[in-house]
Amino acid sequence: MQTELMNQDNFADVLRGISQRRRQGTLEVRFADRAYRLVFVQGKIIEVLQPGISPAKELSKRLKAAGVLPESFELAAAGYKALWQEIQKHPVASSQLDQVSFERAVKHRVLDKLYEISAAQGAFLNFDSALLDIERDFLPSVSVGQFLLDVVSLEAEASRMAGLETPGKYLRRGEAQPQSLSEGEQVLFSLLNEPCLCEELRTRSLLSKFAFQEAVLELIEKGHIVVENDSPLLSSEEFLDKGLLDGIDASIDEAFGELAMQQENSVPEPQVLAQAVEPVLTISPSSSGPQRGAFTARVALMSARLAHNPFVPAVVVLCWVCAAVILPWLLWDSVFLSFVSP
Repeated sequence: MQTELMNQDNFADVLRGISQRRRQGTLEVRFADRAYRLVFVQGKIIEVLQPGISPAKELSKRLKAAGVLPESFELAAAGYKALWQEIQKHPVASSQLDQVSFERAVKHRVLDKLYEISAAQGAFLNFDSALLDIERDFLPSVSVGQFLLDVVSLEAEASRMAGLETPGKYLRRGEAQPQSLSEGEQVLFSLLNEPCLCEELRTRSLLSKFAFQEAVLELIEKGHIVVENDSPLLSSEEFLDKGLLDGIDASIDEAFGELAMQQENSVPEPQVLAQAVEPVLTISPSSSGPQRGAFTARVALMSARLAHNPFVPAVVVLCWVCAAVILPWLLWDSVFLSFVSP
């Protein structure tokens, strides 16, 4: 048995000692409200366990959040092997996740658990050389040295990642052609078919915190990912909230020769405006995309403006007068001949 109090430095020292001596066993890290058990084989970390929490079920939750598994999925048996067998029974899930991707997801779940421990303080460390009897299928082999380097990099790039995770920051593909991408970079680039939030992309990628950070920052530096302040994809309600209809209203006024100053002083509220045009053309946020919502709103506004414009009745009357004068003149010959013909 080896027991001591965990602080900022000795956790890394304990891990290095276990790794250098290539020891086997379990390192228990016990906090006041939770506990972890790190399973070592030949000095490498193969699993991180928590009492009362199944690693396979925890991984299935990550797969659900990533959209690989449906929300209704329930794992009947414990273990990664049972989870993999259940995934193969689902046509959609099996098409999205092959065995290599599944093994990567298992490894990155273990890494995220390790990052949780390294970021905390005030725990008791207890190493037991007795090796737990656990299922070895799909288990990774995490190097202690590489894990400690990951922790240093996470702390060094924390400010940059905080900037990317700011609300309103969206990631999209850049114009540069991807060349010689790493495994993590390929995963992110393949998922970025449309702009999305940084946290959403990480959830879908199933990468660990460090692997995602390293890949996304590298793609930004290469120009394969561009950071935008606002999303180009908005719902019709967001178009109303952002005042898009104010710009549409001003453009219609300019097209029909009205003064812009009159409209600036009497721009209706978005909700009142939507109610005014509802009888003409209803905008359905659930069935209309952002582009269709803007277009239907523009058509509705133009129809309402035409209906209340004073020159419209004058144009209609002029058309009737012209028809009454021109049509008889054009048809006079045929009408006259019909009367004088024998």
